[in-house]
Amino acid sequence: MVFVREISFKNAVLLGLLLLLVACVDDEAPVGRMPPTLSLGEPAPDFIFRSLTAVEEADEKLSQQRGKVIYLDFWASWCKPCRTSMPLLDQLRSELSARGFEVIAVNLDNDPEKGRKFLIKH
Repeated sequence: MVFVREISFKNAVLLGLLLLLVACVDDEAPVGRMPPTLSLGEPAPDFIFRSLTAVEEADEKLSQQRGKVIYLDFWASWCKPCRTSMPLLDQLRSELSARGFEVIAVNLDNDPEKGRKFLIKH
């Protein structure tokens, strides 16, 4: 296995796209409808989210991150590839946050406590 200390922004984007191609398989996978697609150059629709790890429960909005490059990741405690990708995304965010890069990782677990336990472990 090769460990990379520094990663270029181009490689970070490629890594992100690669991680999007990884499928999560489990019986608990949620089912829903897909949001409408966007055209190139359109801003992402604003949405409200709450951190699993925040001390105080407060809603945040995507629009509060305006001006940053946002990597939106969907994960769950039952997702085996997420065990590998979450630490990598955390490292990527640490390395690129000064350049305006942020990761918003959306937990898909039906029970938020499962997500919190996963974050502690991985």
